[in-house]
Amino acid sequence: MDKTIQILTSPMGCEPSARRSLIASAILAIKNGTTEAFEKQLTSSTIQAKVYAMDDEDGEVDTVDPYELDDVSIPTNSVCVLWVEGMIYPWKAFRLEQCIQQCNANPRIVGVLVVYNTPGGLLHRVDIASEAIKTSVKPVVGYITGMCASAGIWMASGSKRIFCAAKSDRVGSIGIMTTWEDDSKLYESMGVEFKDLYATLSTKKNEESRAAEEGDFTPIINNLDFANNLFHSQVVANLGIKYDTASPVFQGAMFYAEDAISKGIAHEMGSLNKALKYTLSEGMKVQANNNY
Repeated sequence: MDKTIQILTSPMGCEPSARRSLIASAILAIKNGTTEAFEKQLTSSTIQAKVYAMDDEDGEVDTVDPYELDDVSIPTNSVCVLWVEGMIYPWKAFRLEQCIQQCNANPRIVGVLVVYNTPGGLLHRVDIASEAIKTSVKPVVGYITGMCASAGIWMASGSKRIFCAAKSDRVGSIGIMTTWEDDSKLYESMGVEFKDLYATLSTKKNEESRAAEEGDFTPIINNLDFANNLFHSQVVANLGIKYDTASPVFQGAMFYAEDAISKGIAHEMGSLNKALKYTLSEGMKVQANNNY
C-alpha cells in the first residue's frame, strides 16, 4: 500500500496523460482491493541492464551476445546498456545509480548507454540520478526512442550526449505539477466526518493541505516552484543552454526530435549502433587518459 499512497501524494514531472492513467490505476487498485498486485507490477518495472562487447573483426559493437553486469566473463572494452522504460519511480532511479556505480567499478566496462522511452514520473531521486550520470567517471550517453519527458529529460540531461532515434520522438515537458484531490464530499456521502486537531504551536504543520482546504493553493504552488527551479537550474547546467523563462523549453512544452535538438535539449539524430559506437569511442578515450 505504501507505493500506491506515494504515487497519489508525490509531486511529479510527467506527461499528463501518463500521470492520469497511473493515478487512475492506483485508485482502481484501492477500490478493487488489488493494491498488492498493483505494487508488485510497480516493483517489477525496473531498470534493465546488459553489457555488450566490441566485435574485434569489424570494430562494431556486437549486440548479439549480452552479458549481465556481474558476469566475470565480460570482454574488455564493453559498453553497458540500461533501459529506462515507462514511468520513473524512486526505486528505478536508485537502480540506475547502482548500475552506474557498478560500471565505474568494473574495468572491463568503458561506458554506459541509457535508452529512454519514458513519460517521466515521481521526482524523488531524479535529481540525484541526473547528477550520478553527469559525474560518472565513465561516459554516460542518452538514447531517446519514443519519448523522454519531464523527469525523464531531467535524468537524461546529465548525459555526455543525447541521441534521438527518429524525427517522431518527443522530448521536453520540463516542468512540475501535482493534483489536489478534495475527498471530503466522498467521506460525507459515507457518513464519515474527519476533524484534524493540532498542537498549539503546530501552526505550520500540514500548511499546504490546510490552506488548500480553505481555497488557498499558494503554499502548494510555492513548493512546486522550488522543485521547478531546481529542475530548471540542473537542466541548464547539464546541457549548457540559456535560461529564458519566456522560452517554451522552460514553460513545459514538448518538442519533436529535430526541434528538441535545435532547442539544445538533445544533440543529434542517430541509430542505436551510432550511439553505441560513440559511447565506446568516448569510453576508450577516458580509459586511455586514466590508464585503467
